[in-house]
Amino acid sequence: MRDAKSEIPTKLNELTEPPESLLYAMKVFFLGVAAGLIKDQGQGNRSMLVHPSQKTLEHGQYFHWVTQAKEEWRKTLELDQQDPDRQDLLSDLKEAYEDLHNTVIDLPSFDELIGRLLHSIRRTRVEEVNASRGKTPEVDWRSAFSHILVGGQAMDRGFTVEGLTVTYMPRGVGVGNADTVQQRARFFGYKKHYLGYCRVFLESIVRDAYHHYVEHEEDIRKQLIIHKAKEKPLSEWKRAFFLHTKLKPTRNNVLDLPYMRGNFSDIWYAPKGPHDSEEASKANHQIIANFLANLALQPDPGHKQRTLKQRHLIATNVPLQKVYERLLTQIRVTRPSDSQQFVGLLIQIHNYLELHKEELCTIYVLSRGMNPTETRERKVDDKGDISNLFQGAYPENSGEVYLGDRYIRAEKGVTVHIHYLEVTKKNNKGNKEVIAHNVPTVTVWIPREMAASWYVQKSIK
Repeated sequence: MRDAKSEIPTKLNELTEPPESLLYAMKVFFLGVAAGLIKDQGQGNRSMLVHPSQKTLEHGQYFHWVTQAKEEWRKTLELDQQDPDRQDLLSDLKEAYEDLHNTVIDLPSFDELIGRLLHSIRRTRVEEVNASRGKTPEVDWRSAFSHILVGGQAMDRGFTVEGLTVTYMPRGVGVGNADTVQQRARFFGYKKHYLGYCRVFLESIVRDAYHHYVEHEEDIRKQLIIHKAKEKPLSEWKRAFFLHTKLKPTRNNVLDLPYMRGNFSDIWYAPKGPHDSEEASKANHQIIANFLANLALQPDPGHKQRTLKQRHLIATNVPLQKVYERLLTQIRVTRPSDSQQFVGLLIQIHNYLELHKEELCTIYVLSRGMNPTETRERKVDDKGDISNLFQGAYPENSGEVYLGDRYIRAEKGVTVHIHYLEVTKKNNKGNKEVIAHNVPTVTVWIPREMAASWYVQKSIK
């Protein structure tokens, strides 16, 4: 892949002559066509796709440039072998030849390809493919071994290019719909027997978008295989997967279920509604108790003037795999918005563990360094959200005694906080009222090295 960022036509970058990258791509293509004529005797097809923006005027410009270059090179190759213009063209072609030679083991010699190059150029059909006359024209693939197709929107979806080896796409990523980006990827597909001849010319942001799309698709396939092995219906599959922030799944009006996207990076996961379900709270109590029973918890060090609620228990060097399997994947999170974020958190950790199985983390049990039954009072707002779960600095202006809950974390790796909350609200008379007692709540700090953008769709059920 080659970056042609400065050669992408925009309002601020108007092109008046064919970009060097376009001419280079054509040289690579024509040499590949010559090789096909020598090795395959012209069986099948070899194609080049020039895929600029959907504007028909730009198609016409690129069609003109491609046709013009093809004719100029044809005339130049018809000159006497010692002609300076012909020698200059052959010199330029050597770079493209070396490029191909790097990936095609049995590539014919440069002289052999030059011997068939004039025929390759003469017999290549250049066609503009657009629907300006109402219907996208069909390509007669049997009419020639080699074709160069120039077009935009007409080739976005459902258009097959036979024997595609070179793709030149001078366009940006657009609005970033993943399905549209994928549909433009004619260079993906079944090309094993001529893969060495394949080249893709993309702007760097578009190149990155395809790189991220491949990661996204591989993640979905892996999840579906795992789900299938559980013999559960597809309706129970949790729509949670990696998707880079530069991409979104499709047009908004196509999706009938709301979704959330995010990326935990040097930030805490903190639920707003851990008090919503008494049943979930009881279950979480048992899950957390079972998990903590196997940890060597110790009082955390700190300033001697800390209050009772600022003294915690800590366990260090706990295997993250153990925390993931025995705590995080077991915890019940019932509020939909909290749950979607929590699923995103889990897939980030799971993804990181696949390559870092020995990763360690730190566990804190907040406010229970001196009293094993201590709880922390937290108020809900008018929406029923705990909007400020973390205790702030003490004294407030300096944090000299206590920096605040957000800074109670390890220097490296994941940190997990376990809180026990008395959740209150103001009743109609303005008095404080306890609405949930001793609610176990888990918050998680994810460091930057574990960052990964994700997408979670609300469950079908």
